[in-house]
Amino acid sequence: MITLPQHQLELHRFVLYEIPNKEIKSILDCGCGRGIWGYLIREKFFEKTIYLVGVDLHKPYLEFCKKYRVYDDLVNADISALPFRQKSFDIVIGIEVIEHIPKEKGASFLEVIESIAKKKVIITTPNGYKAQGAFNYTNTENHRSGWQTHDFKKRNYRVHGIGIRLSHLCDNLKTFWWLTWSLYYILTPLAYIVPQIGDTLLAIKTFPNKLNDFNK
Repeated sequence: MITLPQHQLELHRFVLYEIPNKEIKSILDCGCGRGIWGYLIREKFFEKTIYLVGVDLHKPYLEFCKKYRVYDDLVNADISALPFRQKSFDIVIGIEVIEHIPKEKGASFLEVIESIAKKKVIITTPNGYKAQGAFNYTNTENHRSGWQTHDFKKRNYRVHGIGIRLSHLCDNLKTFWWLTWSLYYILTPLAYIVPQIGDTLLAIKTFPNKLNDFNK
């Protein structure tokens, strides 16, 4: 089995593009892990003060983030039962986390973060179910559900694709690893427009009544 191109190599620029530079004072990172998105957000807003909170169920991840002072505050909690008031953060992100909880809990997670966010919710997840077991000594990394474009569109999310699902056809053909890699990047512009063929889904829900009031 070859190692497929890692979506994180491309994912960060799509997610950061969806985080506007204006009128943002607070961001909640659900399932923050070791804080990669905290670092990326800090870099984007290096000239601006942003109140950044990380949430994770795995305490060693939170200890790591605390050591390196990635976030202003850290919360040990299940993402499907977040202890925050309604409209308490400008933006809520859940990057590669919703697939780690059962589908019914995932629906509850979306309801909760939609109530917490003032301006925007940003979610990424594999397109469909992809098996993944535990690693980093935690079962929280298991994949327990699969999500598709229609799951988000019925909740009024704008959905884009990143990468290409066809790449999995080359999994057992080590000779063609270069084709797998190339397809992933070359076809991302098409997947962005037609998310059903994407390897990873990027789902965004914006709350202002007038989109022009929330320019990047």
